[in-house]
Parts: sequence; C-alpha cells; structure tokens
Amino acid sequence: MARLPKGLKPLDKGNAPKRARSAYFLFCDSVRASSEQDEEMAGKSMAVASKVLSARWKALLPEEKVPFEQQAAQLKVSF
Repeated sequence: MARLPKGLKPLDKGNAPKRARSAYFLFCDSVRASSEQDEEMAGKSMAVASKVLSARWKALLPEEKVPFEQQAAQLKVSF
C-alpha cells in the first residue's frame, strides 16, 4: 500500500463492508435469529455459539446449503 503525502488522510469509507457475505455467514445469521430458543446456544459465550454453528454447517447436506450459496452468489454479483 502506497503512503500518502504528509498531511493527507485516506478516504473514510465508513462502515462499508469489504466484500459480500459468504454462504456460511448467511447461514449463521439465519440460525442466530432463532438461537434464543436453542438450549445449546442460549446464554452461552460467542465462542461456544460459533463452535455450535460451525458444527451445524458442516453437518448440513449439500442440498440444504444450496439456498445460502445461491443467496451468497447474488450478493457477490451485486457487490
């Protein structure tokens, strides 16, 4: 990354995302929305919840991942 001349600041892009969300993160968002009723994740730390979510993602069949992958592909194109 090139350095800017002294006195100049880089442009602030605010909270804009750097890339589109992946299928895994779209899955996590959908599961977290209903995680309050889930005994496995309710009231647990974020680390425990992440481990549970990753195990669930790995256990999904390829057919069950398709909606999330399609949504991620659409977001990638529009990004």
